[in-house]
Amino acid sequence: MGAVLCIVLFLSVAASAHPVSVSRSLVYVAGDEVRVTVEVFLEDLFLFHDLQPNVADYLDADTIQQGIELHRVFVVDRFVIQNVDGHRLQVRQPVDVTFDIPDGGVALAELMSHKLTFQLRYLLEAAPEFLTFSQRFSGDDGVLPAEMQLTVKQEGGDVLHDKALVTGVPVTLRFTWDGPALSDKSSDKERAVWLAQEQQKTLGLTSYSSVYSFLYVEDFEVRHEILIPLLTLQQIITLPHDGDEFFSLAEQHAAAPLIADHFRTGNPVLIDGVESEAVVSRCDFYGLDFRDLARRAEPQQVSLSSARVGIILSYPLQQAASHVRLQWDRFAKMLWSVNVVVFDGTGGFRKTLTRVGGNDTVEWNSGVRKSLPHVQVVPAQPARRPAFDISAISVGLLLLTMVVVGRKVAKVGRGRRTAVAVVVLLGCAWGCRDTDVGKLTVPTGPRPSITDDAAAAVFATLHANIYTAFRFRTESDIYDALAFSASGDVLQDTYLTIVEGLKMEEQGGAVARVRQVDILNGHRSDLSDQSRSDQLPEGFAYRCRWNVAGTVEHWGHIHERTNQFAADFRVESVGGNWKVTHIDIVDNRRLHFSTGLRELLGPVD
Repeated sequence: MGAVLCIVLFLSVAASAHPVSVSRSLVYVAGDEVRVTVEVFLEDLFLFHDLQPNVADYLDADTIQQGIELHRVFVVDRFVIQNVDGHRLQVRQPVDVTFDIPDGGVALAELMSHKLTFQLRYLLEAAPEFLTFSQRFSGDDGVLPAEMQLTVKQEGGDVLHDKALVTGVPVTLRFTWDGPALSDKSSDKERAVWLAQEQQKTLGLTSYSSVYSFLYVEDFEVRHEILIPLLTLQQIITLPHDGDEFFSLAEQHAAAPLIADHFRTGNPVLIDGVESEAVVSRCDFYGLDFRDLARRAEPQQVSLSSARVGIILSYPLQQAASHVRLQWDRFAKMLWSVNVVVFDGTGGFRKTLTRVGGNDTVEWNSGVRKSLPHVQVVPAQPARRPAFDISAISVGLLLLTMVVVGRKVAKVGRGRRTAVAVVVLLGCAWGCRDTDVGKLTVPTGPRPSITDDAAAAVFATLHANIYTAFRFRTESDIYDALAFSASGDVLQDTYLTIVEGLKMEEQGGAVARVRQVDILNGHRSDLSDQSRSDQLPEGFAYRCRWNVAGTVEHWGHIHERTNQFAADFRVESVGGNWKVTHIDIVDNRRLHFSTGLRELLGPVD
């Protein structure tokens, strides 16, 4: 009984001390202002401001009033709302406080029985798209635990957020004002439609505190893209920072190689059983207003509480992979799990990897190895000149006839015998014309031009070769493949012309991957300045109109564009093969551009 009494007494004392700050913040976001009600227990004033009780263990009225004034400043300073650029919203003064102070004060044992409310107002210049909320109610030394429940409601809509706001862990929320907001009365169907629309607007990157991992398996490259909050990185890697609320350009420049090296040497990737070395192709810092991460952000300072870092690791391939294995070993204290999405040419799947339980690996299998892009050589076979076949005997008899006739001209008086001889020789020549003895081919005209059908077939192969070359990933490999279809003199011009046609200005000039090429029409014409040759066929000009569909993919979303081109080509024989020797683009127009989420066709874990 004595032991039980001691335990009850201990728990009572512990409960009365309650060394935890417990509060609640109710946030209402309108188009022109944010109104916040912060509810705290009276005990917070005692804990944070070293209020002294009287001899009866009471906080008298004057002491409580003193604590209210101190806590008014504390709440304004420690409850933080930041805009899209990371700047703090300024509280409109005065801050109203609701609490009826008892005349006799409040006993220390009853501090948790009394609540105070602080009314904060923030004026807005425009309806916000993003707001970031954070709290530091744990005190300057961070020793005192602080529990805050954050509830955020948008004007005309439903509650957007109702979860605990942990000290030092900001929460960023997105607000939509261009459509009907959800309400408590919204149906499940309306909520599903709204959620799909929001996913499309944010390109699927709906959480600003989550780590995203995307593994792309392509013909000549495996690419691992990681999107991680800057605050999370700070807990994993010691990054240079002066302690303010922003991460400057100089700090980004110093941090980039540290971040790149951390991921380059971790998260090993095995391709067909061989561990591959990563090449860090990008390490960028993004703010909240930058949703389309396929484009590179303009250099600028970012908010420490809401910035994200994008790291792209590339693993070049000499041939298409059949098996890829990624092991996540870059977990940390605040990073226990990560969702990895794997994409290949036909679909993809998602798997959640965790720090414990041996579930830190994702694997992709193609089943069969893809063949390499095929570039065809197009031999330029000389066109056959019109001719007829005749035997050598007939030719000899004809020559003899010519000799006889010549002698008749030289000597007069042999007309009858000469005429008979000529007739006999011509008859014999005619009679022997089809014999197989010493058959000769005699041309009867100039070498003909290439036919329209043959020119169209030659051009279609060369045109396909040019775009097939751009399936290779390195510039040297592309040049090598182009050399089969373009002459050395215009090889660089051909490369630059095609690259320019594949650039997506909407994506900061990113070069699209060719997905489909369709020739719409074309016609051949002669080259006016082409010298004819008995050894090589003449070249030809070809005007063609075609469509090119290309894509740029990053971070789980895909940009698709279709352009239509018209150009004049010059095709000639170079080294015995047909090659393009000139390209002149005469028309270039966009037919289609869209941005969407990559669909997962495989199972979702």
